[in-house]
Amino acid sequence: MSAYATKLKQADLDDQDTDDEYTPLEIRTKVEAFQAEHGTTLSSVLMSEAFRWRLSQTDCQNRGYVLDGYPKSYKTAQEVFVVTPVKPEKAKPVAGEGEEDEEEKQPEPEEEEEEEAKKKYAPQFQKHIYPNSVVFLRGVDDEITHREELTGETSGERVDQLRQRLEKYANENDLSLFTNANKDEKFLFENAPVAHYPMNRFFQENKTEVFEIDHDGDKFEMFESMRVYIERNGRPFNYLSSVRSLNRKREGALTKEEVQTKEEIASKKEKSAEEEQKKKDHLCGLADGRLDMIAAHMHELKAARERHNMRQFLMKAIIPVLTEGMIDVWRVNPTDPVDYLAEYVFKKSNETRK
Repeated sequence: MSAYATKLKQADLDDQDTDDEYTPLEIRTKVEAFQAEHGTTLSSVLMSEAFRWRLSQTDCQNRGYVLDGYPKSYKTAQEVFVVTPVKPEKAKPVAGEGEEDEEEKQPEPEEEEEEEAKKKYAPQFQKHIYPNSVVFLRGVDDEITHREELTGETSGERVDQLRQRLEKYANENDLSLFTNANKDEKFLFENAPVAHYPMNRFFQENKTEVFEIDHDGDKFEMFESMRVYIERNGRPFNYLSSVRSLNRKREGALTKEEVQTKEEIASKKEKSAEEEQKKKDHLCGLADGRLDMIAAHMHELKAARERHNMRQFLMKAIIPVLTEGMIDVWRVNPTDPVDYLAEYVFKKSNETRK
């Protein structure tokens, strides 16, 4: 019977009202027993065993899989992809009641040779479930929590829990762990303590190139870069879209991006032109107001001239201000003396009128 048919039969048994001929999965039994004794949170060892069981199933083996957010550390990666067989405990001798019991004891089997025992109980790398590609999304904790808050579906308590998980992940995968391990005085010695490394180290030890990318980039470019990385050794056959279909989607996305860029540029130019026109109108309004003020001032001067002769008028109204202005021009030494003098005279004229 094929594995698929076995699964269908097991599913039918799960749906039956009776427990006859029902065989629960071993991993399910372990999980239920652990939850009954410790609560809902599973240990990392049991969680890794559950992942290892799931990745060994037919669909994951034939069509591939995507693990999102697990494993979380070097330790959990080892628990998922490396299995160390457990040595059986030696049977303890039972106290005999007499010489007859000693005669009835069976002789113990010969002990396995040391080399064979090392091979038999050595850690076994689970190559059949090991991933071909590993993608690491870089991000700032504050940006991640802010992005979660923007969804509007996250409470303050969940955001705090997210911050705690991010802090724990950072502590378990900080690059300083490499430095701390190398600085240990017993580094590379047999009695050296177990070193703690970031999770990336596990995949590097198994000759897997880890692809790192920032999480806040353009989504299309991010997925396209990841696709190129995953297909670096050839395109997997797992019922994905054809290359032609992907190229069409890419061309459509690039065309859309080009149109959006042109629209943004046109919008910026239009907005800039509007701002320039507003500035021009404002300057024209100021100029018109200044001309009106000059006309009113000239009208007042004309009326004053009619009441005084020219010499008296100049000596009283013009010469003092002009003399002070010329002295100020000499003192300041501006780039444009004439314009400076005109501004000075105009300013003094306004002060006199007030």
